[in-house]
Amino acid sequence: AAAHSEEQAQLTEDSEYHYHPREPALAPLAVELHALDELGSAREREAIVMQCESIEKKSFPKLESMSDFMRSEIKGRARTLLVALLPREADSGSTVVAGYLLFERAALVAHILKLCVAEPMRRRGVGRLLMEAAAQRARAPVRGRASAAARPVSAMTLHVDPDRAGAVALYEKMGFREVSRRLDYYCVGRHAACMELDLSPC
Repeated sequence: AAAHSEEQAQLTEDSEYHYHPREPALAPLAVELHALDELGSAREREAIVMQCESIEKKSFPKLESMSDFMRSEIKGRARTLLVALLPREADSGSTVVAGYLLFERAALVAHILKLCVAEPMRRRGVGRLLMEAAAQRARAPVRGRASAAARPVSAMTLHVDPDRAGAVALYEKMGFREVSRRLDYYCVGRHAACMELDLSPC
């Protein structure tokens, strides 16, 4: 996979949760999980990307948002954009995005570049479902590819602001552990916790 510049790295933020971890969770939300490139209609894919751009812009400060270059970010060959969609109503053909996750596979590691859930749908398990789906896909080989990035990976990594306690709590509950810190990752004085989940077979 292509290396990211430090400027690009600072624009990736992985946290769905912006609330205090003691706030009660709401009832789970029923969603359908899909990889963008597996959806059939080009028109539907375009509508989904536009919604993701809108959610991104509303969820993050400009310096942390990739809304202006999301299309180029999701086009990497080893990258997968997972989307959580609300089930379609019988009387409506529109697709509604509840959240999305972008991850990238390398030879031995899958790295989560972005996790975001639309504000009205947070605290309803969407972020966890996306994370679990990403881990499941990372464990499986990619059909039709012979490169190292097609093999099952042994670990999944992410960066998160340690002050976002809700996000850290979610990741720890899923089995991630902090392995290091990157100083001034987001901006001067704002660091990132580097977390890792072991995906190797038991």
